[in-house]
Amino acid sequence: MLIITCVPKSQAEPLTPYKFKRYSVEDGLSQGTILSMYQDSTGYIWLGTENGLNRFDGYEFLRINNILGHDVRAITGDSDGNLWIGTTEALNFLKEDSNEFESFSSSNQPLLLSSNIQSLLLASDNTLWVGTNKGLYIKKADNNITPINIENSSVDLSKSFIVSITKIKNGVIWIGTGEGLFEINTNNNTQKKIILSDKINIKNIRAVFINSQKDIWIATFGSGLFRTQYGVQEVFHYKAPDLVEDKIYAIAEDSEGRMWFGMDTQGIEIFEYGKGFHLLTHESSDPQSLSGNAIEKILLGNNGDIWVGTTRTGLNQHKLLSRQFTHLKHRKKSALNLPSNDVISIAQDKKSNIWIGTFGEGWSVINLRANTINHISPKDSLDGNHPIAVIIGTEGYNWLFTESSITKVDSTSLKIIKSFNVAKDLMQTGQPKKPVLDFKGNIWYSHENFGLTKLDQQKEIFTHYNTKNSDLPSNIIDALLTVPNGDIWIAHRDGLSLFSPIQNTFETYSINETGKNHYVNDFLLDKYGILWIATPNSLIQFDTISKQFISHNTHLNSPNISISKLLIDSEETVWASSNKGVFQLLKKKSTLVNFTKEDGLQAGEFNAGVGIILSNGTLAFGGVEGVSIFNPQNLKSYKNSIHFSSIVKQATSGNKLLEVSSHIDTITLEDDTVNLVISLTTLGYSTPNRIKYRYRELNGSWIYAQSNTLNISTSISGEFTYEIAVTDSLGNWQSDNQRKLNIIVPALWYKTSIMIFIYLCSFIALVFLFFKLREKKLKFESNRLEILVQERTLSLAQSNEKITIQAEELKLAATQKKKLYETISHELRTPITLILGPIQQLRKNVTGKNLVATATLIERNATRLNHLVNQLLDLSRTESILNKKTDKTNISDLAKNLVSSFNPYASDANIKLTLTTYDNLWVDINLDDTEKLLSNIITNAIKYSNLNDSVLVSIKKDEEFIIINVEDTGIGINPDHVESIFTRFYRIDSEQTKAIEGSGIGLSIVKSIVNKANG
Repeated sequence: MLIITCVPKSQAEPLTPYKFKRYSVEDGLSQGTILSMYQDSTGYIWLGTENGLNRFDGYEFLRINNILGHDVRAITGDSDGNLWIGTTEALNFLKEDSNEFESFSSSNQPLLLSSNIQSLLLASDNTLWVGTNKGLYIKKADNNITPINIENSSVDLSKSFIVSITKIKNGVIWIGTGEGLFEINTNNNTQKKIILSDKINIKNIRAVFINSQKDIWIATFGSGLFRTQYGVQEVFHYKAPDLVEDKIYAIAEDSEGRMWFGMDTQGIEIFEYGKGFHLLTHESSDPQSLSGNAIEKILLGNNGDIWVGTTRTGLNQHKLLSRQFTHLKHRKKSALNLPSNDVISIAQDKKSNIWIGTFGEGWSVINLRANTINHISPKDSLDGNHPIAVIIGTEGYNWLFTESSITKVDSTSLKIIKSFNVAKDLMQTGQPKKPVLDFKGNIWYSHENFGLTKLDQQKEIFTHYNTKNSDLPSNIIDALLTVPNGDIWIAHRDGLSLFSPIQNTFETYSINETGKNHYVNDFLLDKYGILWIATPNSLIQFDTISKQFISHNTHLNSPNISISKLLIDSEETVWASSNKGVFQLLKKKSTLVNFTKEDGLQAGEFNAGVGIILSNGTLAFGGVEGVSIFNPQNLKSYKNSIHFSSIVKQATSGNKLLEVSSHIDTITLEDDTVNLVISLTTLGYSTPNRIKYRYRELNGSWIYAQSNTLNISTSISGEFTYEIAVTDSLGNWQSDNQRKLNIIVPALWYKTSIMIFIYLCSFIALVFLFFKLREKKLKFESNRLEILVQERTLSLAQSNEKITIQAEELKLAATQKKKLYETISHELRTPITLILGPIQQLRKNVTGKNLVATATLIERNATRLNHLVNQLLDLSRTESILNKKTDKTNISDLAKNLVSSFNPYASDANIKLTLTTYDNLWVDINLDDTEKLLSNIITNAIKYSNLNDSVLVSIKKDEEFIIINVEDTGIGINPDHVESIFTRFYRIDSEQTKAIEGSGIGLSIVKSIVNKANG
């Protein structure tokens, strides 16, 4: 073979930088050294480390624990999703839709000399080629692992350390070992060593890769890189010092045909055909550079992203999306090196030159096609340091605006033709800014605090407009915009004004009804006549046809977002640069797409008013880190599909990871499950932070997920169908690509149908038993009560008979008592009457003083005895007629008569007797008893009164009773005796009552009469 030693070109730093997103153990990796990588047919990325196997879904790393061996050196798989994983301890097989591995090692494979698997290749016929540290093996479907057997071969690979196995074409396999490179041809069953050079003994093969151009690249540890084609004698050799390092570990090809070579300690060399190599290394000051320079593996993802595995510093992702952004900035290694990164103006002339003004450094004129750059600055006699704006003029001249001058230059030679100093020539102070070109070729610009100025390019005449010489509402102008009919829209601190230079009129519209208007960074007019106005904290729309402001609510109306520049692409999509990156406002959709530094922009902060649409339709925005250029057509959305990354069952017995596949549509749970945690993914990897998920029960309301996780309660048994939706790559909800998931939640064992039937039967049995027991108890109680009733009836009959006898006895006793009282009273009254008659005659006829006194005493005691007998007779009569019906008596009239009768008696005792009563008061007592009642209480009151005392009798009526009240000023009653004065024959034994005659019967008669009347 002919070895050609190549001296590769040193490629300048590309305009589209290589940016990486880093993942480490802090993000969930089990270990930081990535020994193997593979993306399966579903889209999951599998990572083998020194400490186990990981599966990455774009959101999280899932550690696979049930694999034999922790040092994972090789991974491959088939189109059905089955995986083969080689560790230093075994060959492991994972069937799709399963979480259980089948392991093959020396202990169960008798012909396998070593279980230390270093490389794997799955051929199209499903033959698995297995490279170990002690030889090469193959495994065919359902067969054991066997050594490779090539007859009549002078090459023995049975004890070789197999590092790589690569399919070159059908039937041709290249084997990389420490001893060199070998070829096995299964078509003719031959084996040979490949001699790339007679002069170089190529050993320590680390990787072999055949790319899209059919070039075979061979990476060695110590001899650099080799490139050849199969069957061609010509071999190209790349080595140090032209390469940074000769120790190459990994090879990959990206989606644009560039070759990536990972080196032992010096990062990555990227080879681009026709341009040479470009070095990527770790930069400690750049968080988007490689995480480390020791490269183990490189993988091209299905979506075009590049994945780089390192030694100890984790995983790196280079997004294909980031390749859509071109950067112009200050980079010494770049052919188009700007003098500064702070871009404050940008324009493009008719020759496609881009004029970029950087703060304090003048202008850089770049031609991307020719890859050239020129400069004009104060060093070239430019008046002013700050390039505020460029107007692409007529007849090959451009006008440059700085803080102190307006300069006319030749657009080709950049020679200064003429310069107008603001202070000296224009007799103004402050800087000119915001220039625009009208349809006649006149330049209009604002002058800080001095209103509006028109520059006639041909005559070089300046005309000024301000609040004094015109109807311009304000001299403080923020932005200008010319329209095709020659009118100029002016944004100033009093709002918006439409200026007609032809009619010399101003129409003004206030942006804010309160009169307080915002500073305007930029504005533009779309084809629908809508004026888009960008302010530091809002986006405002004004309809130039109806002359009205339009409510436009987006997330851009935020105090945290300051819109810098507005552009409209060829599809009428509005793009807005800001201090938070670049926003895309999609028409007819509410989605606001935000592109940031992570997507490939040069920075997150852009400067006010700095941006243009280039002649090829690409957009260019300038900011604090240079210019970002991109084609909006390359940033369109792509559809996403939903995959179930993991489903965790949360149950009373603990959490469990369910075995599910990405194609699952039904899950049947165990009866102790209380919640499902479903992790979703689209396996897109480029924009996971922009993707949103939502779910709902069939035809229900959408529930929006937090991140990529769904929490579904399974506390209610039954069969439920859930719809799950996802946005596209830019965050717009998709009407298709939704998924349905059926979840069957069995009832708890005590809630199953059979248990419910058992409960029902048990309940019916209990109810039946309860009623039978109750019936028995009631029957027993009925018999007991019947016996008790009979006993009580007999007892009551006996008691009734006894009571009847006792009543008859009491009645007889009462009759005998009454008869006794009447007999005694009658027998006593006759002799008393016989005594009273003679004694009264005797008292009248005797003359002796002593005889008169004696007769008087006899008469008084006889009278007293007669009164006592009458009282006993009255008491007997009242007791005997208690139950008889009484008559009604006018107690008012009776009381008046009795008081009149008692007045002489009271007067004799020198006692004042008074009556107060209402007329016609009636009581349910017969006349005789009423008279006895009143007589006894009046007599009693007079009897217990002293000389000069008074007795007041009052009779009144309340709602129910007649109330008789007797008040006297007599000797009174001790409270201890009050309850006893109505007791028959009761008298108070005191010094005051000894001389007062009485029997203790009068008040008992009163009480009997009142009781009889229910009083």
